[in-house]
Amino acid sequence: MQWTESVGLTLIFRDRTLIKLQTPSGDYLSFDVLDIFPFTSESKRMGIIFRDQSSGEIAFLQKGADVAMVNIVQRNDWLEEETGSMAREGLSALVVAKKMSQQSYQTFVSRGS
Repeated sequence: MQWTESVGLTLIFRDRTLIKLQTPSGDYLSFDVLDIFPFTSESKRMGIIFRDQSSGEIAFLQKGADVAMVNIVQRNDWLEEETGSMAREGLSALVVAKKMSQQSYQTFVSRGS
């Protein structure tokens, strides 16, 4: 919640199915929570799939330990350099966002999540 406020967003409401934010201009953003992936010690990551109510866009956000995330994101030198720097500073989390098409999400759901 502190992070959202630091970037000018205020969390208005959150439960397992809905997230509502308020922007600095007073507008409201609403997101339907489609799936939640809790943190586990095995995966060392957690994630959420949500749909923007105004645009219908679906996004998958995931965060986790650098050693877990490096293996599932597209390889690039910048990422390896940054995760190395973060690890040296005692930091261990990355956030990865990927927009999903409605068709990709339906395929995901049909496979049993």
